[in-house]
Amino acid sequence: KVPDWKRCTLYLEAVNEQDEKIQPTFVLKLTDEKGILNGGMCGSVREIHGERFAYISTVVVDSYVPKSAGSLLAITVLDYLKQEGVKCANLGTQTAGRFYEKIGFSITHRIVKKLRSRITDDGSIIFNDLVIMAKMFSV
Repeated sequence: KVPDWKRCTLYLEAVNEQDEKIQPTFVLKLTDEKGILNGGMCGSVREIHGERFAYISTVVVDSYVPKSAGSLLAITVLDYLKQEGVKCANLGTQTAGRFYEKIGFSITHRIVKKLRSRITDDGSIIFNDLVIMAKMFSV
């Protein structure tokens, strides 16, 4: 019998935060009426051969804020990127693929299948893959 640990997939992400390609060039903070930070989104914009591309690196929303806050945050950042002449926004996600598909992202790469899972209220299991996604803008 093969031990459980030998059947697991190890996912390791190493990031050089000093790499200028991934240092944040945009940050949007989500605050409440008292100015308390409830979430945010940041990433970087790079120009390659005259075309601008974005990578959304961090997205955080506190669990107690309304679900619409995450959508508003994402749509605001995407509008900003489009206004900045970005051709394509890219991101990686382990759990929010369905959310990003609803706002126009498509999966470009499937890195690790069934990396995460959760059990729904009715007891069924939903698996999530680690994916890279992109959204193209008409500029």
